[in-house]
Amino acid sequence: MASEDSSYHFGFKSVFRLLLFALLVYFLISYFSQNSAKKHSQNDPTVLGEELDVSPIFDQAYRSLPPQSRQKLENISTLPVIIYLQEKYDYLLKELNGFPQKQINQLKKDLIQSIYNDLMKNIDEPQQP
Repeated sequence: MASEDSSYHFGFKSVFRLLLFALLVYFLISYFSQNSAKKHSQNDPTVLGEELDVSPIFDQAYRSLPPQSRQKLENISTLPVIIYLQEKYDYLLKELNGFPQKQINQLKKDLIQSIYNDLMKNIDEPQQP
């Protein structure tokens, strides 16, 4: 335990150190936020306004394939496995239509119903001190 004689005094030095620390933190945060925003906008293809054109890469890769491999790639959509996967994908899209919003609405309804039931229970039953 600290003795009464060695109590801490909040003086000018402490205020100066705190101010210096706050300025350092502020400048570091602003510096890193500006640099990260520039870095992300330059390298991230998902940033709005930028497009990454990969079609020449795919065209070149497709042209370098042998004719038999090209034929297989062109007819891949007729394979039974691909047809099955496409049907399942379409079915899931149809079933999940509005999924998050439906769950949120149901949660709101359940919450309101629970609050209503609790209020009715408190009104119907007398309060015991």
